[in-house]
Amino acid sequence: MYSIQKVSDMLGIPGVTLRAWEARHGIVHPLRSVGGHRLYSEEDVATLRRVKRLMKEQGMKIGEIAHRLKREKSTDRTVPRSAEVPPLFSIASEQERSVRIDAHIADRLYPALVAFNAEEANRAIDLAISLYGYEMTFHRILAPLLVRIGNDWESGNLAVAQEHFASQLILQRFMQVFRSLPVDPGMPCAVAFCPPDEHHQLGLLLFSLYLRKRGVDVIYLGPDTPYEGLGRLIEMKDVRVAAISVTDPALIVPLSEWLDRTTAQYPELHVLLGGSGFGLQGEPRRQWERVSYEDDVDWEAWCLAVFAPRQ
Repeated sequence: MYSIQKVSDMLGIPGVTLRAWEARHGIVHPLRSVGGHRLYSEEDVATLRRVKRLMKEQGMKIGEIAHRLKREKSTDRTVPRSAEVPPLFSIASEQERSVRIDAHIADRLYPALVAFNAEEANRAIDLAISLYGYEMTFHRILAPLLVRIGNDWESGNLAVAQEHFASQLILQRFMQVFRSLPVDPGMPCAVAFCPPDEHHQLGLLLFSLYLRKRGVDVIYLGPDTPYEGLGRLIEMKDVRVAAISVTDPALIVPLSEWLDRTTAQYPELHVLLGGSGFGLQGEPRRQWERVSYEDDVDWEAWCLAVFAPRQ
């Protein structure tokens, strides 16, 4: 499936012309995403390509072409309507349509990634962003796809090179969006990292993107970040929030020790802990809070509490 911008670029036909041909002449009838965006099939693109060729080579008017296409369609209809297979998304509910679109993009993106086809993978991601925007694309398509790729690698169905290629391409797209978002100088600074020997960063990426959208200056350090130098960073940048993700319970003890020392030295630092590895013992610390980086239900309430205007 292709967005209207992609079809316009492919065929050299302005988007306004494509919309006019659809509305006035019914040349093609593209499907619609849950957000109302046009989705053109390969058949639609082939029809539009033929229309352009007829106009250029035979000098036909668009009305004449539309009449010819309708006549051909009625002549070629030999299968009873009741026996026809309904077109993709045509009878589905809005939710079902959305799920099918997600699946279509993922099914297009996955083989491109495992085949090291960066061009096709980026086209699929561009389509998703054009339909959903960057936030929903990362949450609904890229995050589940990374989980799928990781599982396939762990089960031996993918080589490590394939897993690395896919992860790095998606991380690059993430960072492109991340860097493009402006920072509000009135917002506190945050640091986001996984401690030494922790490499699972997906949830932390999503949460960092959410903070950056709110204008928070997030210093994203990523996986396997050593503790050495973090205190100096907190002091230099006046960091007020540390978002940390851990999936391995064995890493909790050294992290707890570092947090005890760091929060004693920087009492205004808010610590946000996420990931499946957390189960800290003892009384909860005043500055330590828990969050699910994979579920954004409570993110807004937490931000409103922590990022209050500074005095």
